[in-house]
Amino acid sequence: MRERLELHHIAGRNNSEMTVSLCVSCHNEITRHQNTWDIRWTNQNNTETLQNAFIMQGIRELLLLKYVKTCDYTYYCLADSLCYGIGKSLVSE
Repeated sequence: MRERLELHHIAGRNNSEMTVSLCVSCHNEITRHQNTWDIRWTNQNNTETLQNAFIMQGIRELLLLKYVKTCDYTYYCLADSLCYGIGKSLVSE
């Protein structure tokens, strides 16, 4: 039996139409993390800089989830490499 998949907006619907398919459990987990982000991620009409920051944050969350599921440290390193750019973008706005 195949597990049901759900579409996840990696930066939230207000910031990007980019989606990935995740199992229900992973979608719930990553959404919990997403709900701890800078509150501006829920705003409509964010600047392009903020939208890009939230896209990077969403990619970072996916990489961290992949790290947790696979224990492949490469995913953690990739996720960590995004932190500076995300922080810089969020502070500049």
